Amino acid sequence: MKYYRLHWYWLYFPYLILFGVIVSMACSEDTELPGNSVLLQCVQHEQVSMHTHANFFPVLQGAPQLLPAGIGITEDCMRPLHTHGNDFVIHIESPQDHNFTIGDFFEVWGDGNPYKGLPVFSISVNGTRYSGPYHNLVLSDGLRVIIDFGDR
Repeated sequence: MKYYRLHWYWLYFPYLILFGVIVSMACSEDTELPGNSVLLQCVQHEQVSMHTHANFFPVLQGAPQLLPAGIGITEDCMRPLHTHGNDFVIHIESPQDHNFTIGDFFEVWGDGNPYKGLPVFSISVNGTRYSGPYHNLVLSDGLRVIIDFGDR
């Protein structure tokens, strides 16, 4: 009787091996970190292959606003999307080409973003009215985006 019991357990052994192989393959693949891992990297000016600038003009209840200096910059890290001065320029610097979006910029900006969760009155992209979701707008060199936040 013990022989049959031992024999029965051996039938499951190949399935356990297969399960272990599948789990180990899944764990060894490159997977996205929580959040966007490209946005989490720290970049240095001498290591970038992509260096462009987009212009973002936030408007709050009809009044133009400046982007604050230092978005995406800390004492020890500069994110691929950042601002240097109190102006409208988003600097896009990355070691590899990537389609960064306004939504990515808002993610880098984080909790200090005063426009987070506000309704959008209107959006203009390079002088043309835009009706899609602004979070998906790709930041390209020379792009001019005006987003009027607030309800009127």
